[in-house]
Amino acid sequence: MYDAQHPREQLLGTLRAYLEQGRNKSAAAAAAHLSRPAFYERLARIGRILDVDLDSVEQCLSLHVALLALDAVRTP
Repeated sequence: MYDAQHPREQLLGTLRAYLEQGRNKSAAAAAAHLSRPAFYERLARIGRILDVDLDSVEQCLSLHVALLALDAVRTP
């Protein structure tokens, strides 16, 4: 997993904040306690790493389902 190799970036948390805030970038940046430019850069990095368009509702829905599945697997 990318975050395990790059722990300072916390991209999974960034993606989770973005999706939980309904793809509202300003609200997600605030929820993640990041400046908007820093948050936007992380989103761009996520998009490049996963080769997804984070402005696409369908792709974000797929990512959200994947995060829910990840949470289900990790929860005892």
